[in-house]
Amino acid sequence: MDGLFSVGPLDGLDTDEGRRNRRLWFQERYSDKYNASQKTDFRSNLPNHAAVLAPDCLSEVTQIIVWHGDNAHEQTGLRYAMFRLRQAANEIRLLNTYGVHASLFDRPDWKVAFSHSGEISPDKLMPMLAKALEGPALAVTERDRLAREWSQWENSNETLRIWRDGNIFGVPESHYDELLLRTVGELQRTEGEWVCAARAVGELLGQDESFAGDGFFEYRLRSLIRSGELDSEGSLAGMGGYLVRPAQ
Repeated sequence: MDGLFSVGPLDGLDTDEGRRNRRLWFQERYSDKYNASQKTDFRSNLPNHAAVLAPDCLSEVTQIIVWHGDNAHEQTGLRYAMFRLRQAANEIRLLNTYGVHASLFDRPDWKVAFSHSGEISPDKLMPMLAKALEGPALAVTERDRLAREWSQWENSNETLRIWRDGNIFGVPESHYDELLLRTVGELQRTEGEWVCAARAVGELLGQDESFAGDGFFEYRLRSLIRSGELDSEGSLAGMGGYLVRPAQ
């Protein structure tokens, strides 16, 4: 699925109004340049996803495997998929990409960390799929639990979700602000008075296990500029066009 389930409203995504509200949320917060770059994303593709996940579009013998990683985006998306498939008669298996990749390919002297499943090397995918097919199908009680959890998040007012200790948590949009300020300050000591906004965002991406995405971090960077906690120099149209520093 395209887009990030870790950020933005989730209410009513199966309706035109819900998708419109989500699109407006991004437009109001993210930079124009970032929004323009998202030519094909969750906001425009969701009706197609919903059709693909409709039980009456699936053959009864179709095997369903839902790939997911340990971050807020993929874990929330997993729950959306299970909600859409809640009436499907098919067997469903889950493939936790982080765990399966580690069990197949990690060695005592060599381990790989991912921020999301899209970073996994394509040549590893078929062995991972074979491993998932060896496992049992998901129990009905577990399918129901995941579908119910989607309903809870759909009705939640939180617009930022993080993954911590094996659970999804809703947090304020300002959750990463302190870390952003600290990151800018640390980069300032090594790179000079002014720090490239894209450099600060990239540094934070490397520390984030919830996969909120560069667009969200850049939105918070501009929010800190507006609140006077950061100074800026250059055009705020895109994160590559301006520099930041702690407010003087």
